[in-house]
Amino acid sequence: MGLRFAGAAAVLVHHIEQIKSMAGYPNLWGYPSIQALGPQGVNLFFVLSGFLITHLLLIEQDRTGAISISNFVLRRALRILPLYYLIVFLAFAIMPLVVAAGSSPLDEALRGLYRRLDGSMGTVFLLFLFLLPNIALKLFAPVPMASQCWSIGIEEQFYLIWPWVVRIFRGSRLLWFCGIVLAIALPVQFFPVQARRLVFSWPYPWNFAAAYLLSLHIEYLVTGALAAIVRQRVSLPFLGHPATRALSLIALPLLLAGVLRLGSLNAILYAGVILSFITTADSWLTLDKPVFRYLGSISYGIYMFHSLAIYIAMKFVAGDLLLYPVAFALTLAMAAASHHFFERPFLQWRSRFRGAV
Repeated sequence: MGLRFAGAAAVLVHHIEQIKSMAGYPNLWGYPSIQALGPQGVNLFFVLSGFLITHLLLIEQDRTGAISISNFVLRRALRILPLYYLIVFLAFAIMPLVVAAGSSPLDEALRGLYRRLDGSMGTVFLLFLFLLPNIALKLFAPVPMASQCWSIGIEEQFYLIWPWVVRIFRGSRLLWFCGIVLAIALPVQFFPVQARRLVFSWPYPWNFAAAYLLSLHIEYLVTGALAAIVRQRVSLPFLGHPATRALSLIALPLLLAGVLRLGSLNAILYAGVILSFITTADSWLTLDKPVFRYLGSISYGIYMFHSLAIYIAMKFVAGDLLLYPVAFALTLAMAAASHHFFERPFLQWRSRFRGAV
């Protein structure tokens, strides 16, 4: 799906400008829209993940009358974990050596991040090892080339829980469950300062558990899930109208750039964009073209390799205008190579654990 690439590209632009700022090169990091691209691109990923996973689980449930949670978890593990652990290996074992030997302004900035991790690297590594990079990022300095893994940790934690929810809350009960979760999560996200004050006033470990739940972006994941349920059970032909698709194409960049700032309600707008894009496949306004489908298929690699690609690109073109085409080209090349030569064998193994998806 081309929307995956749109989210990944937004994150890439965000980090190019952030890394240029870290290295002391002329940059656009001070612009609010540039700073919004990364978080909003990830929020789009979260809504997409909630939508796609719930859609596939509901298909399996309808076709077989049940959900094989073990097969589902194994399929997701084979899709996500090989590349995740490759990036973790590069970030913890290889990049410290590369950065220590480097002499560029970016190397010096990254050495500063590693110094902030002195004494805690073992703990941070264990958190990454056990798929808790989101907690590592909350408690410690970011790990160069692996800080993007925080969202992968959240998605993996969601994948461990959500199949049970879909299996237990069948039919209209799942709809009610999503509604209750959003009724709690959305207001909390609209009053983050008050929520944090309340949470941190609780005794340990309840304060830590509540803070963890607040960090999960659950409103985006569950909104995506709710969109999948609505699509399966309700006919919404207006979503496939060319005018709706055109509005979605206009809304998407405005959402990613933070121009439309509705807080957590942006999750609903992202869900509307997703539904409008998949409702009709014959419009010229669609992103469902072969090139976008391919870019969507390697978007996970784009997301995971982009920081490393930017680092390598800056070795050759520093912070000038050539950085964008070089960084994008290198990111796409690394993602494509990873998809075809590293990830594909694991993806082929998924057929052994195939249910309805």
